[in-house]
Amino acid sequence: MGSARWSSTQGRKTALRELKEELAARDLTLLYQLDQDNEQQIFFKATSKLIRTPLIQGEERTRSSSTNVYRPEWVKLKDMAKINLMPPQIAARLAADNA
Repeated sequence: MGSARWSSTQGRKTALRELKEELAARDLTLLYQLDQDNEQQIFFKATSKLIRTPLIQGEERTRSSSTNVYRPEWVKLKDMAKINLMPPQIAARLAADNA
């Protein structure tokens, strides 16, 4: 699952393009939208039939260093709500949806 944040000057197409680049995904499903701190946050679900080690791509790959480490990893959907990666409202909705 990924999330996108953008200001009013950016658009949904930009966010989708970034998510597709980061996830190397083609199909994204909109999960939730949340307005927070004058920004709209949109959460998507990406499903892939490929099973492989996740790789860093795009801007994060070029910014990664010994002091700024990106470590992608697979996480089971049922465990997502246990990880503090999203606003509490979204975590609660995911937990309810997967109960």
